[in-house]
Amino acid sequence: MTDATRFVCMSARALIDWYGINAAAVAGSRASNKLSHGDTEGARIWLAVRNEIDRRQSLEPVALRA
Repeated sequence: MTDATRFVCMSARALIDWYGINAAAVAGSRASNKLSHGDTEGARIWLAVRNEIDRRQSLEPVALRA
C-alpha cells in the first residue's frame, strides 16, 4: 500500500468517524478549497478521499447514520 493510498483510507475513516453522513461533503469542500488555491494535486487527493467515503457509505449505509 502506497503512502497516498494509506492517506486516502485513513482520511476517509477519520472523516466518517467525525462527520458521519456529511463526510463526503466535507471532503468535497476541502477538494474545492485546494483547487481554488491552485493546488491540483491536493484537490485530486481530497477527491479520492471523497470517492472512498462514497464507496464505504454504499457498503455500510446503516453504520453512517449516527
